[in-house]
Amino acid sequence: MKPIIDYVDAVLNSITMYRLVLYVLLTISSLALILSLLGLMSYDPVALVLSAAVLVGVSWSVNQILALLFKAQTSVEASLITGLILFLILKPTSDPLGLLVLVAAGVVAVAPKYFFGPLRSVFNPAAIAALTVSFLGLTSATWWVGSKVLLPVVFVAGVLLIRKLHKFQLVGLFWLTVLAVVVVTAFIDGSDKGAAIKIAVLSGPLVFMGTVMLTEPTTLPPTRKWQWVYAVVVGLLFSVQFQLGPLDSSPELALVAGNLLGYAVSGKRRITLRWVKTTQLAPSLYEFIFTSNYWLKYQPGQYSEWTLSHHRPDDRGTRRFFTVASAPNGQTVRLMARINPESMSSYKRAMLQLKAGSVVGGGKMEGDFTLPRSPDQKLGWIAGGIGVTPFVAMAEWLGQSQQQRDVAMLYTAAKPTEFLVDELWTNTPGLRLTKVVTDQKSEGWQGETGFIDAAMLRRNVPDFKERRWYISGPNAMVVNYRWMLIKAGVPFNQIVTDYFSGY
Repeated sequence: MKPIIDYVDAVLNSITMYRLVLYVLLTISSLALILSLLGLMSYDPVALVLSAAVLVGVSWSVNQILALLFKAQTSVEASLITGLILFLILKPTSDPLGLLVLVAAGVVAVAPKYFFGPLRSVFNPAAIAALTVSFLGLTSATWWVGSKVLLPVVFVAGVLLIRKLHKFQLVGLFWLTVLAVVVVTAFIDGSDKGAAIKIAVLSGPLVFMGTVMLTEPTTLPPTRKWQWVYAVVVGLLFSVQFQLGPLDSSPELALVAGNLLGYAVSGKRRITLRWVKTTQLAPSLYEFIFTSNYWLKYQPGQYSEWTLSHHRPDDRGTRRFFTVASAPNGQTVRLMARINPESMSSYKRAMLQLKAGSVVGGGKMEGDFTLPRSPDQKLGWIAGGIGVTPFVAMAEWLGQSQQQRDVAMLYTAAKPTEFLVDELWTNTPGLRLTKVVTDQKSEGWQGETGFIDAAMLRRNVPDFKERRWYISGPNAMVVNYRWMLIKAGVPFNQIVTDYFSGY
C-alpha cells in the first residue's frame, strides 16, 4: 500500500493545486455529460453542454477583458475553475433566457475582484454568484453535483484534492459537524437516524462542498485554529434549516457566511512585491529580494500564495506558495526557490527573468509553522532542501531581536555545496547547527552522512525528548522524520510540520 500512496503523492506533487482542482472539475463535468447521454441523469445533454459553454466562456472572457483593462495579474485556471463550479451547482438549461441568467452569474462571479479592492477576495466567487442569482429569483442553485451517480467520482477526486492540500482535519471536522446536526435533528424529530445520515451523504452536496468549496485557499482563515472554527460554523449553517430575512438556508449561504469569518481574522490588503535583485546562493538555490507595497505583518515561518504572470505558462500555472525567508522587519521581502535549469517550470523560468519593474502579487500571510511564544521552550529544527526557508526567517528574526533560545538544528542536503552559508546561522543566539549530507559518497565530507535516525538524533541532541520539533522539507521527508521522532519517544503534539510539495 505504501508504494501506491508514495506514487500518488509524487503525481499530486507534480501538479499545482489549481491545476489539480481544474482536472477534478473537468473529470466530474465530463462524467456528468456521459451519464446524461446514457440516460442516467435527469438533465438533458444539450442543456449541460450549453450551460457549461456559457459559464466557462463568460468566466474566462470577462476575466481576460477586465485584467487587460485594469492591467492586473490574472490566472486562467481560476476563471475556468469558477465557471466549472457554477456549472456543477446551478440548474442547467438550454432556454435562451436561462442562458442569459447564467451569463449574469458568470459576470457576478468574476467581476467583483477587479472593482472592490481589499474586498475582492472575501467571498468564494462561485458561492457569491450562486447566492446572488438565487436571491434575485433568476435561477436556483440545485447543487446537482451532489447526485448519487456522481458521488463515487466526486469522493475519489475530493480525497485526492484534500490529500494534496493536507486538509483532512478541516474537511473531516466539517463533515462531523454536519452529521452531528443530522443525527440530533433526527433524534428530536423521532425519525430514523441511519436513514437521515444516508440521505445527507448520498443525496446532497456534502462531499463536494467539503472537498472542493470549503478548501478554497484565498477565503480560508490564515491559521489552523481559525480554520477549525470556520469548518464548524460552515457545517452548522450548512445543516441547520433557517431563514435570514429574505434569505433561506443553503450551501452557498453557509459558505458565504464562513467567508466573512475568514475575512474578519485575515489580513485585509493584497501584497504587491517589486523585484530588487536575484542572487544564486548554491548550485540550484536562488534568493529573490523584493520591496513590498506596505509594511508586512507576519510571523517568521509563515507563507503566502504568490502570483507571477508570465507569457505562455505551462500546466503548473502562474501561482506558487512560498514561505517568506526574511524576518518581518519592514518592506523588504526575501523569497527562496530551488531551480534546476534543465527541468524548471515556466514559473521558475519567469522568476529568473525578473527585472526592474517586475511585480509579484501575494495574498494573505498564513500558516502555523511559527515559533512558540515562550522563549524558554527548547526547540529542535529539521530542515531538508528548500525546507530550510522558514528556519532562515526564524533565525534572522531571533538574531535581530537578540532573543536567546535553545535551538538544535539538523540541516540536511544531498551534497555539501547545497548548504546555505554558515553566516545565516552563526548570528542566531543559542542555535547549535549539525549538517547532514545524505549522499554518503560525498568526497571530503567529515560530518554526519545518510538519513537522520534515532542514533544520529541521540548523538547530536541528547535531550531531544525535551524539545518541540519543527520539520520542513519535501513531503516524504517530513512524514518519515515525524514517525522517526514519535518512535524515538517525542510526543506527537510536540512535533510541528511544514512541507514543500511540487511547488
